[in-house]
Amino acid sequence: MSNPDVARYFALAQPKLRAFIRSMVFNSSDVDDILQDVVAIENSDRYDPSRSLDGWVFGITRNRVLKYIEKSKRQKLSFCTEVVDALAESAQTDSDSDYSLELLGSCLQKLDPEKRELVMRRHQPGTTARQLAQEIGYTDTRICRLFNSVYSSLMKCVQRQLA
Repeated sequence: MSNPDVARYFALAQPKLRAFIRSMVFNSSDVDDILQDVVAIENSDRYDPSRSLDGWVFGITRNRVLKYIEKSKRQKLSFCTEVVDALAESAQTDSDSDYSLELLGSCLQKLDPEKRELVMRRHQPGTTARQLAQEIGYTDTRICRLFNSVYSSLMKCVQRQLA
């Protein structure tokens, strides 16, 4: 695959990559920084055209997110590696995003109403997990664990429906 093809892929994949990163990183400027690091490899000669471009890019993105999470562990705000791996696999292999969004909506409806409301509030533009934690009297660690649990449940629900 030529570099123009790789550049085109990055242009088309940025929303998907941003959503993947955003699902695990609470601070939008950190999301932008991670995405910028990933996109910076777009002209890399390290890509092996015999391998899946999607797999290569999501592998790099996964590694950048894990590096961020490792740094964040010192601040007690992190996802476990298993959640990151599962989300990366799901994001990489999901070729029908409209259908997946429909399944996600169905799974959201199955959540406890309080958890569903928190997830919906969390994903409003400009809302951070830290803000929500302060509003409801949770620690950063507690809200992070709650979102880890909810996102893991949602991911499993979507995967069950896809199977």
